[in-house]
Amino acid sequence: MKETYTPGLGELLRHFSELLDSGAAKAYQDKSLHYRPRYTPIMRALADGKSTVSDMTDYLEITQGAVSQSLKLMIEDGLVTKEKNSDGRSSYIKLTKTGQTLLDDLQSHWHSTFTAIEQLEQEVQTPIREGLLKGIDALKSEPFNERLRRTEKRQLPLNTNSAATVKQSHFIAGGKDYATFRPSYPNPLAKALAELSQRSQRVLDVGCGTGQLSIHLADYFDEVIATDVSPDQLENASKKSNISYFHSSAESLPVTDNSVDLVVAAQAAHWFELPQFYQEAKRIAKPRAHLALISYGVPLLKGGLNAAFSRLYWQALGSHWPQERRHVENGYLDLPFPFNEIEFPEFQIQQNWDFDQLAGYIGTWSATKQAIKKGEHADLESAMSQLKSLWGDAEVKKDIYWPISVRVGQL
Repeated sequence: MKETYTPGLGELLRHFSELLDSGAAKAYQDKSLHYRPRYTPIMRALADGKSTVSDMTDYLEITQGAVSQSLKLMIEDGLVTKEKNSDGRSSYIKLTKTGQTLLDDLQSHWHSTFTAIEQLEQEVQTPIREGLLKGIDALKSEPFNERLRRTEKRQLPLNTNSAATVKQSHFIAGGKDYATFRPSYPNPLAKALAELSQRSQRVLDVGCGTGQLSIHLADYFDEVIATDVSPDQLENASKKSNISYFHSSAESLPVTDNSVDLVVAAQAAHWFELPQFYQEAKRIAKPRAHLALISYGVPLLKGGLNAAFSRLYWQALGSHWPQERRHVENGYLDLPFPFNEIEFPEFQIQQNWDFDQLAGYIGTWSATKQAIKKGEHADLESAMSQLKSLWGDAEVKKDIYWPISVRVGQL
C-alpha cells in the first residue's frame, strides 16, 4: 500500500502562493489589465510615497533582490522608470503615465482583494496573515538553518529505544484521553512559578504531556518551550501563540545554552534519568534560574466515596502500578534533588466532575491500562461498580482534590 505523502512547509507555502497568484492573475485578465500579481507590493509602496529600492525593501516584507527583479519587469512593461537623484549616486522609481493610470484602476481592486482574504480567513477559521507575520518574525530572530542545526543535534528520533523512552511508554499513546480527562493545574501555581525569578522571558516545561501546565505558564512568560517523548500527547496539546512544542526526551533537550529562566517538570520527573536531566537543566539555565519538580498525588473525595476510591487505587490496581508511581505518592520527597531547596507556597487542584469524567480519568492511569492488557481487570470492574453505586446520580458533579507537591531549587 502506498504511504501517504506529507508535504513540507516550503511546498505548502509555494502551493498556497501559486493558488493565490493564479487566481489574482485570472482576475486581472478578466479586467483586461496587463499586470502581474508580483507587481502589487511595488505599486502599493509607490502609492504610499516610497520611491527608492532601499525604502521599498524596508517598507515591504520582501527582499531587496525580489524588489529589484520585479522593478526590472515593470520597467520592461512600461509601468515605471528609474531615474537618478540630484546627488548622482542614488536612484528613485517613478510611475509612467501608463503606470499611474493602472494604479488608479487598482485601488478599488485592492479593497476587494483584502475583503476576499478576510472572507477566506473566516472560512478556514485561521488568521493566515497573522500566522505568517509571526513566522517571519520568529525566523528573523532565529534563522531556519539554526533551528535545523539545533533540532538535528538535540531532538530525539521517533523510533528511539532509549531507557527513558521505554520507561515513559505508558504515555506514548492516549493523548486525546489525556487532554480530556487529566486535571488541569491552577493558574495561581503558574503565577507563583513565574515570580521565582526576576525575569519571565522563557520557561521550559519538560514532559509537558498535553500542556496542562504549559497553557498556564503562557500567561506569565513571553515564551514557553514544551517537550515530551510522546508525539500523540503533543498532537493533542493545548495551543497558544507563545507555546512551542517539541518532541524530545528530558535527557537531550532542544534548547540552547544559557537561555531559560525557569525549568519545570510537572508529573513527569519520576520517569526521567535524573542525573542526565539535571545536567541538561544546568546547561540551558540562565544565571540564577530555577528548577521546579511538580507532582499531584492521589485524589481525595468526600465521605464514603473516598474510602471506595482508595480501595480501587490501592487494592484493585495496587499490583499494576509501575515502580516509579511511589515517587508521586510521596510528593517526590525521595527523589534526588542536589540543589539548594527553596520554600514554595502550597497549592491543590480542585475539579468538579461527574462520574463519567472521573471514570475517564481513571482510564488514563497506567495501572488501569496494565490491568486490562493482562486481562486482570475483574477487581477493577468490581471496585468501579461499587464507586458508581455510592456516587448516586452519575450526572451529579462532585468535588475532587489533588494535593500538589513542588520542589524548587536554584540552578
